Amino acid sequence: MIDAHVLVLGGGQVGCRLAEDLFKDGADGVTVGFLDGDETAVERAIGAGVRAAQAPVSDADSTVVAATARADRAFLASGSDSTNLLLAQRIRLSEADIETVVVINDPRNREAFEALGVETLCLAAILSEGVREQVSGGLTAAPGRSGGEGDARSAQDRSPDRRDC
Repeated sequence: MIDAHVLVLGGGQVGCRLAEDLFKDGADGVTVGFLDGDETAVERAIGAGVRAAQAPVSDADSTVVAATARADRAFLASGSDSTNLLLAQRIRLSEADIETVVVINDPRNREAFEALGVETLCLAAILSEGVREQVSGGLTAAPGRSGGEGDARSAQDRSPDRRDC
């Protein structure tokens, strides 16, 4: 189906954007693929040069698992944690040596993914960090304001490894 070193599964326009960015930033020899049921997202990815195909990732059928078997790394980006969990389980059962990274939409579901031994990215934590950076950047850029209490955060607070997700 798709021969790629890095494969993004699901996520619609968000997954498409991830695949596009990985493709644009990719090193020589690294191929990026995108598999999703959203026809518009797939067409957009193809237009950007990404190897893409339309298939419903919510089914976690053999087509999706077969596509991941040829990848070195899979990013599971569906908007549904249950779909991402099912896909992660199916990939693990395939016994292929695939590094799997899963987007977690609800922080309460982290333990289920960690039990599988997959890497996780918490959408809530990423969004929160981005908003905090925008707000603190706006505070320091405001005329007549110097770094106040709202700007002082420890390096630990800004770490992407924070476990508040």
